[in-house]
Amino acid sequence: MLAKPPLRGRAKSRLAAELGLGAAARLARAMLLDSWAGLPTELPGARRLLARCDASERYPQLTPEPDAVLDQGHGDLGQRMARLLADALAEQPRAVLLGTDAPGRPPEHLRAVHALLEDHDLVLGACEDGGFWCLASRASAAALHTPTWLDALDWERDDTATQVRARAAQLGLSLGEAPAWFDLDHARDLKTFPERAARERAPRLHALLRDDPCTDPLSIVLPTLDEGALLDTALAALAEQPGPLEIVVADGGSRDGSLQRAIESREHVVVRAAPGRGRQLAAGCALSTGEQLLVLHVDTRLPPGATQQVRDTLHAGISGAGAFVIHTQADPDTPNFAGPLLRLGDLRSRFTRHPYGDQAMFFTRAHYDAVGGFRPLPIMEDYDLSRRLAARTHLARLRPAVRVSGRRIQRHPLRSLLLMRLLPPLFRMGVDPERLARVYRRG
Repeated sequence: MLAKPPLRGRAKSRLAAELGLGAAARLARAMLLDSWAGLPTELPGARRLLARCDASERYPQLTPEPDAVLDQGHGDLGQRMARLLADALAEQPRAVLLGTDAPGRPPEHLRAVHALLEDHDLVLGACEDGGFWCLASRASAAALHTPTWLDALDWERDDTATQVRARAAQLGLSLGEAPAWFDLDHARDLKTFPERAARERAPRLHALLRDDPCTDPLSIVLPTLDEGALLDTALAALAEQPGPLEIVVADGGSRDGSLQRAIESREHVVVRAAPGRGRQLAAGCALSTGEQLLVLHVDTRLPPGATQQVRDTLHAGISGAGAFVIHTQADPDTPNFAGPLLRLGDLRSRFTRHPYGDQAMFFTRAHYDAVGGFRPLPIMEDYDLSRRLAARTHLARLRPAVRVSGRRIQRHPLRSLLLMRLLPPLFRMGVDPERLARVYRRG
């Protein structure tokens, strides 16, 4: 399956022109997830390969996981498809190329492709608008082992299926025609989709169209790494918040099973990134689609109605970013040597000009993009971003407080409070963040 990353500004340009960047990205993501999940599992010897054209953290986590991930490489669409087919046919007797623009396709269509390859060199599954949803080949045709056989076709035209038919005839390839389907390129295509494609074959897209893809959600990004039940609790708490929400779990390589539950729920977006909160947050924010974003640690709990409070604050235009004050609570599962020292952590949130990630930082996408977003720092990524935001816009400080776990302070009270005081000035002085991270993680 060939897939572009479903990102704002890069996905579904025609839909973006009609519906907006956020709506187009949400639709593209739902189409990718549904198209992948709809691949048949019963074909003998079949392998599911994802051919991507960007880094893995630009894509949501797919289920089931790909058997392999390929790089589409350079060139126009024809050059990339021909090369992928040639590489696949060097190892397998048959290869099928699919896109993500035709979700909800009946499984019988791919079975028909499989059957047609018994007697044809090439199989084409045409779309109603002149394109195609499928291109399949078998290894017995020597011409298809050449990664140039689709060169010089015009992929900007609306008759690409006709051009492929003509090229097949020119090369003397026998061509089979799979059942036709339709793709989703324009807003008008979305209106008829619910009637033409069964809900169980495209559940995410059906749900998005039911709720209206143009409804702008508040995007909430949660960085995680082996958080166990804390992630479940955080997601359950967010379900109680008002308004349309888009929850992106940005994981750094969890191995405790907690991430799989978030993936299987189909209610959240999951993206994997290299470990490091800065990299994870950058990936989560990139994959989010809302005009307003909020970053939330899994051990931070928002007060009731907080998401609406964030929307109102950003809509008012007085501030383009901000954070909550915090109230640190003792973790009942962690030995507590801190006592009243927990309250000292709260004072920082009330007086510092530059909030930290545990304060549920929020910002508009316009301001976030303008300052360059999260940098891939091993530590102080939140402080670094808030400094750049503060140079551009007033940072709001909201109440009531978010509740924050005191688990780290409880383990090492004096050391934790000392680091809170020392790390920011050392960071501003230019001390290497890698060195600061090593000091922070010690003990």
